[in-house]
Amino acid sequence: MQESQATSTERVPRLTTQLLEQRSAFLRFLAAKVGTATAEDILQSCYLKLVQKGPQLQKDESVVSWFYTILRHATVDYYRRNATRDRAHEQFAAEAPVSYEAEV
Repeated sequence: MQESQATSTERVPRLTTQLLEQRSAFLRFLAAKVGTATAEDILQSCYLKLVQKGPQLQKDESVVSWFYTILRHATVDYYRRNATRDRAHEQFAAEAPVSYEAEV
């Protein structure tokens, strides 16, 4: 195994520990923006991104700062998805007939 890969692989557990120690702060940050139930879902998906992207972090990059960026992006994505869904519902409602009852 190459030295840089080994170093990156060894850093992931340390980075994960740093982020898990900040869990309550991350949840407060998200809950203020999206509510408590949604905050937990977003945090879990961001932890998954950590597992996937963690080895790509630069050595001098702060993992906590990086993770707050991930959380902010996930919050924006959440609101974009909701806005798209709401527009689709509104369009469907505008195009739908007033009643589905059979006309006699």
